[in-house]
Amino acid sequence: MTRFAAILAVGCAFAYLATGVFFLLDPTSAHPAGSDAYWQALAAEPFQRKGFLAAFGVAGLLAIGVIPSLGRLVRARTGDPAQWGCLLGLLGYAVTAITYFRLLGGEALRAAAVAGGSDPTREAILSFSLSLDTQGWIIFGCVGMFLALVNGAGLARRRLPWPVGGLGLVAAGLYGIAFGGLLFGDQTLVKVAAGAGGVGVGPVWWLCIATLLWRRAR
Repeated sequence: MTRFAAILAVGCAFAYLATGVFFLLDPTSAHPAGSDAYWQALAAEPFQRKGFLAAFGVAGLLAIGVIPSLGRLVRARTGDPAQWGCLLGLLGYAVTAITYFRLLGGEALRAAAVAGGSDPTREAILSFSLSLDTQGWIIFGCVGMFLALVNGAGLARRRLPWPVGGLGLVAAGLYGIAFGGLLFGDQTLVKVAAGAGGVGVGPVWWLCIATLLWRRAR
């Protein structure tokens, strides 16, 4: 099982790398959120946007399979902060997968209806969201707490090397920045966190975790 978790962690690293690349290339991010140009760009179903949504959803699914083995690696015990962090991680990644696969299947249709609909139609559609977590409390907040608690426990118990645990804490900080950007409507913070975390820190950390789990399995 540990070896299988290591393989999933490698897949997670590549999924997060794809998430960061697609996010930075997404043409919809060039328009102010909620503007007519933004909705028209979403309705056009750009490949980069669909790639971002699919990669983020896949990353969430793969991460769920790694967390139990990661918890054993850092010796998470019943009732301690590390186990609570693992539970937060499972919740955060599950909501991530559901939300982004839901967006993948319905976002473009919703955007087309908004872009071409009358004012009452637009208001009715915009009164709800396809996202299960519009402000990022679970997708970014819970996952950030998972990364902070698990890496912190791994370092304190000497179960993670300092470079790996430190990188995980940096990833937790980037999740916190992304959460703050969503909460306060600052897209610059979101882009900075996505660029640094998705393209750099996140994939490297997941590859390191994959290596540690593979060695443990041997």
